[in-house]
Amino acid sequence: MISKEELAWQAGIMEGEGTITIARSPRKNRPSYVFKAQIDVCNTDIRLILPFKESWGGYIHCHKDPRKEKKWKDVFTWHCSVNTATIFLRSLLPYMKAKHEVSKVVLEFLDYRSLFKHRFLRGGGKCGFRGSAPLSDEEIKHREYFWNKARSLNPKGQYARSLLNLKEA
Repeated sequence: MISKEELAWQAGIMEGEGTITIARSPRKNRPSYVFKAQIDVCNTDIRLILPFKESWGGYIHCHKDPRKEKKWKDVFTWHCSVNTATIFLRSLLPYMKAKHEVSKVVLEFLDYRSLFKHRFLRGGGKCGFRGSAPLSDEEIKHREYFWNKARSLNPKGQYARSLLNLKEA
C-alpha cells in the first residue's frame, strides 16, 4: 500500500517531469494507426525515477547522451505498463492539478479500450495469427477523438501560445 504522502509526491513529480497522453503511431502494412496511453517520467536523477518502478512496475530506460565532452547527463525514463496505467492514474488523480484533465481523458480512453473486443486475423506466424484485424471506421473515430482531446490538453510552443491568445515576443 502506497501512503498518501508518497502518492502526493509522485503526483508532483509527474506534473513537473512526466508525460500523460495518448500516443498515435503508424503500424507497418496497416491502414490505421495504433493508439495507446503513454505515461512516463523523465529526469537525469535516477532517485526521482526509481520510486515509480518500485511502486508501479513498468521499466526504466537510460538514454546515454553522446555529448560527454559537454558534460551532458544521461536521462532516465520510467515507462508505466499498460497493465497498471489505470490504477496508477486513479491513484494519483486526487493530487493532480495541471495534468488532472488530461489524466481523466486518458482514463476514459483506457476504460473505453477495455470494452473493445480485439479481433485477430488467422494464418501465418508461429501462433497462427497475423496480428489484430483492422479497426473499424467508427473505432478509429473514437480513438482519434480521445487522441485529439489529450493533445489539446498538452499544448506545446506556438500552438500553446495561440490557445492562450498570446502574441510572440
